[in-house]
Amino acid sequence: MGIQLNFGDHLSRVPFLISFPSEWREDAKWARARAIQISNRIPGANVYFRSLPKGRSLSALLADRSPTRCVPECAAYRGFA
Repeated sequence: MGIQLNFGDHLSRVPFLISFPSEWREDAKWARARAIQISNRIPGANVYFRSLPKGRSLSALLADRSPTRCVPECAAYRGFA
């Protein structure tokens, strides 16, 4: 599976994007591992995700290696900007 998270050591060329705080690393690793388990063990998870806009399965989202981008409104909403 191709999901990658950068913590504390990633500097973006885009001003409003910041790295995840290092103290979130273990929680994020757990969440990523749990999402992978769910996609492998619960077939209904892929069916559910395919029913959402853009029609991609959970497995496909987790395997997607393309960079994810965030808009300023998203960062501001989450308290990071």
